[in-house]
Amino acid sequence: MSSTASGEIHTTGPASLEGNFTTDAGDPYVIDITTNDIVDAFKCDSATLTYDKLSDMTGRVTITGNVGADVHINCDRDGAVAVITGTVTTAVDPPDTIMGSGRWALRSGAKVSGDH
Repeated sequence: MSSTASGEIHTTGPASLEGNFTTDAGDPYVIDITTNDIVDAFKCDSATLTYDKLSDMTGRVTITGNVGADVHINCDRDGAVAVITGTVTTAVDPPDTIMGSGRWALRSGAKVSGDH
């Protein structure tokens, strides 16, 4: 059964994105994405990450997707796919295809639920 995490995703440069998501348990994850091509600047303040296991948000992933009025990004790690979706604040027109690579990490300084 899939789980979701709420967060945001935005461009940090012409070929880079960053997303920040918090699981229901309060664990904060970040994904840094480098795209193969230039992507027009966008911001999605209310994005949803859908995943099967927390391990889907570890290590390096292959990125495919698009951004227009909405953003849809697949983060594939050896067949385990986490999906980022949401509506952008200002539509990218014409829409851009997003392809590249990303790296998931637990946000620095975060305390994982269950740690004491």
